[in-house]
Amino acid sequence: MSEGRTTATIVLVDSEDVRESIGRRGFLVDHLRPMGDTDVQVKVMSVRSARCDIIARRIDGGQAPVDTVPPGLDTWCHEMIDPVEIPDSASLFVLSLADAVNAEVFRHRVTGVLVQPPIGFRESWTDGASTWLHENFDPDPPTVDNITDGLRSIARQLDSYAADLVVLNTSTFVPNEKVYWFNAGDPDTTSVRAARMNLVVDTLVKDLDITLVDVDRITAELGARQAVVGPARYSRETFNALAEEAITMILDLEGISTMFASDAMQLSVPRYDRRTSAATLVRWHVTPDAEIARGDVLFDLRFGNVTAKLDDHGRETDRAIDMSVVAGRGGFVDSISAEPGTELTVGSRVGVITARRGTSWHDIENAARFPVGVRILGRDDR
Repeated sequence: MSEGRTTATIVLVDSEDVRESIGRRGFLVDHLRPMGDTDVQVKVMSVRSARCDIIARRIDGGQAPVDTVPPGLDTWCHEMIDPVEIPDSASLFVLSLADAVNAEVFRHRVTGVLVQPPIGFRESWTDGASTWLHENFDPDPPTVDNITDGLRSIARQLDSYAADLVVLNTSTFVPNEKVYWFNAGDPDTTSVRAARMNLVVDTLVKDLDITLVDVDRITAELGARQAVVGPARYSRETFNALAEEAITMILDLEGISTMFASDAMQLSVPRYDRRTSAATLVRWHVTPDAEIARGDVLFDLRFGNVTAKLDDHGRETDRAIDMSVVAGRGGFVDSISAEPGTELTVGSRVGVITARRGTSWHDIENAARFPVGVRILGRDDR
């Protein structure tokens, strides 16, 4: 590494949906390219996939050792127990709720250690290994409390690194699953479990400053029967859509955008979701030379002809969405280049934001985008 060069480490939990979307080889390095004179090296670190409360324990220093591990299970057991060393350069941590839906987790009867055997272990493990598991551990199904505590713990520990937390929820559509009403005390279906886990994240997003990639919404928009191939498992088209949505959100995170930004940044039309491609600029809330702070409303947009597939039978609806674009960090409005009433495509530049008033700039077309958020004002179904 050259002298003075900054390293940004992206930590990915290796669940299938993360691995097959933004975790594809070279994807993050290609999309997180430094702008201007910024000198940043991107490194991607993988952590074994596990339920988030197991990951939280490992980040927090690991779990107690387990005695008498059968031959052949040593590596797996250590990967569930040993600490995860988060580097000081960590800028982003991405995990998925898929393992809260699909994986079986067991708790040691004496020490409380949590372990998660690999999917399919019942068919692949020896009789001795299976006997050891069931003699020493009890099943530990996911609950609202253990998922909530796991996410809170991970978010708290990432605060010390100033690293952002991105969470992928799961599709609540499960192919060929029979859904019926349950009596009290009956076990839930996978789809009900997924809905319960998604609700956990929804309630924690603001409190923990989580960036949520709404997989459930994306699969519904694509048509769940085509997008979902199994419980929390998706088609290639869906993985591509997840990658597109996730990288758009990641690039707008304040920590990431600051690290890769130059002193002058493009103020662009954001994508509300993958259905939106064009919008009308309704009004400006700021003027050139204005100082802005994080959360200030910059301008309003109206997205029309937004089509959603309401169910797997293909019924669709068109709607218009009105939203405000808000600043993701502070700065100064250098210039505005689009008038109210202008039709714009997603990604179009509508202005320039600078870090300091009076900053000179050139080659703005290759500058980083200014980070923004969106605030929904209303929806009109058609």
